[in-house]
Amino acid sequence: MKMLRMVLSTALAAVLCGCWTTREAAPGPAPAQGGHTGSGIRFPATLDRFVRGRVRAYDGAGKDVGVGYDLADLQTPVAVTLYVYPAPRLVSIGSPEEVVETAKRTLLDGHFAEVKASILRRHQGAKLLSEGKTTLRFRGSSLHGRAAAFGMRSRFAHRVQPVVSHLAVFSFGKWLIKFRITHPARCSEQAQPLIKAFRDAFCRANKAAP
Repeated sequence: MKMLRMVLSTALAAVLCGCWTTREAAPGPAPAQGGHTGSGIRFPATLDRFVRGRVRAYDGAGKDVGVGYDLADLQTPVAVTLYVYPAPRLVSIGSPEEVVETAKRTLLDGHFAEVKASILRRHQGAKLLSEGKTTLRFRGSSLHGRAAAFGMRSRFAHRVQPVVSHLAVFSFGKWLIKFRITHPARCSEQAQPLIKAFRDAFCRANKAAP
């Protein structure tokens, strides 16, 4: 199982190349291994049946962080990378709340389009399977988000095979929460409840601000 987790982590790193289009510096260890500076979002050692891997910081302050989680199941292996990082900056002076919210959604939609285009550009043969709006119930609020699924061939769980890679990005105040979840295409149906269980466990672990 330990070896399978290592393989999943390596495979997901390859699949996720280019997910954050403005990052240039190599990631290093996160200042706070168990959480994200600024938002207070926690990354428990386990979430449902998923085991946490390395937590990486893409800046020196721990405000741009990615963490991997693996489900080392021989029948339905699933690899997750969860990112929390600053949302695009929005300057608003005296604007009505509804105007601010609309602007935030527009910025999120633009960022989502950039991430989606980067995935399709960097993975030869990748196809967009679906996309649309989504929400995440988090700390008592319904977070606006965008989601997409991609089909591609990639090395995953010991071999090159067709995989499905899911992208979801949510707006959380000054931050964005991004999920990248990948599994073999052959077990797409079985993976859906596992993905839901992971997201539910993440929300439960962060049901209150620290």
